[in-house]
Amino acid sequence: MKRRLLSLVLSLFLICSQSLTAFAGSDNNPVAQAINGTVAIYSSILLSDGTDASCFGSGFGVGVNGENAAYFITNRHVITATNDDGSLTQAQHVYIMLGQNAVTQTVHMVELEGEYIPVSYNFDMNSNKTVECDIVAVNEEYDIAILKPITPIEGRIALDLAEGVDDLSVAETIYALGYPGLSDEISTSSGIQYSGNDYAYEYEGNVYSLPIYTYSKARNGDISDVTVTTGTVSRFTSLTSERNVAVIQHDATIHGGNSGGPLVDSSGCVVGINTYGTDDSESMNYAITVDYIRAFCEENGIAADVSSGSDFPMVPVAVGAAVLVLAAAVLLLIKSRKKPRNPSPEPAPFQPDPPIQPTSTPIANDSGFRIQGITGHFAGKRYAVNGVVRIGRDTTQCQIVYPEGTQGISRVHCELLCVNGKLYLKDLGASYGTFLKDGQRLASNQAIELQPGEQFYLASPKETFQIGSRGGV
Repeated sequence: MKRRLLSLVLSLFLICSQSLTAFAGSDNNPVAQAINGTVAIYSSILLSDGTDASCFGSGFGVGVNGENAAYFITNRHVITATNDDGSLTQAQHVYIMLGQNAVTQTVHMVELEGEYIPVSYNFDMNSNKTVECDIVAVNEEYDIAILKPITPIEGRIALDLAEGVDDLSVAETIYALGYPGLSDEISTSSGIQYSGNDYAYEYEGNVYSLPIYTYSKARNGDISDVTVTTGTVSRFTSLTSERNVAVIQHDATIHGGNSGGPLVDSSGCVVGINTYGTDDSESMNYAITVDYIRAFCEENGIAADVSSGSDFPMVPVAVGAAVLVLAAAVLLLIKSRKKPRNPSPEPAPFQPDPPIQPTSTPIANDSGFRIQGITGHFAGKRYAVNGVVRIGRDTTQCQIVYPEGTQGISRVHCELLCVNGKLYLKDLGASYGTFLKDGQRLASNQAIELQPGEQFYLASPKETFQIGSRGGV
């Protein structure tokens, strides 16, 4: 009898081991599936004073569950930046990062009285590992935005949205998915290094010649770079300072860069969007509930699959039953109990992105600015300038397109940007340069404000344009 029972136990053990291994490494794990719908986002923003700002965050796909996502959800503060007067400027360029080393951040610093002080920032983007997005909609009340890639993205799927949070309970396990900057910093940072150059730094009325130090890190966007942290629902509440938006308070560890990423339940359904956090060591984080996401998608005509989250994979159910039988057999055979494992450690404290007060930034239909060709291919032609207008030879990226082979004109040569009623000209790394009328060449990615009547040219004065206004020169 004992021999038969031992054979049964061994058979069940082998079955359970194989099933558990298959489940752990298979696509049946719903949370692992949700990783394929999570993306990293990079935004480039020109503020009203002409300075550049950059934002990093996360997002997730919506649409038909399991299919390539046509739209992505993120936080509004991932694609906006704050001006000195407190107003928000919307990003002129938003990208989904799709590989490792998609963007490299470099900080130039000087050391003064034992402290490193940043003096400039550089962001170098690998265009082969990014896809630009259109901003489809920005919620005027809550911190949500919808993006649409200009070209389809393969392999990033749409996630199911939960019907609501009524079925979610306090102490239930949840998972935060995203691309925290701290993860990239630990794995890719160069450390602080002396550049070999000096910098004239003014401090308290004195000018010091100080050595320049550099610090760089890469921002990654591969599927394998998604960070998953586990926590529990602490409570359901609302934030008075954010128009009483309903949120899920949870303790899954997140950091700056997680903003906009999904909070999912054990079935892989999105129950919220990670948005707010605190500096408290108890790691209190807040995700806007899925109800706002569903409503905003419906408002903008975007069909997103919704699930009750009641489906549960049959493999783990079968494995669980087998494990119970095995446990009972072992108890009968050896009459002993297995000691429980030690509990997992609590998540570490974090420094997430600070919330931005909701503020709408209306975009006028007509900026009032015009661009007119003075010499060259576009002489005598006139165009309205609203939002961003690029000039070059690439028909897919430029609105003012030169014929292929035009001498001196790059594929994407320069662009004009309308920001808060002002017009800026930015060179985009053109080989033969972008110049003001007096011959001053713009540095790559340097933005210069232009007024009606001012002129600039591409490569040579043979391709000159003049800024005009509605109804005038």
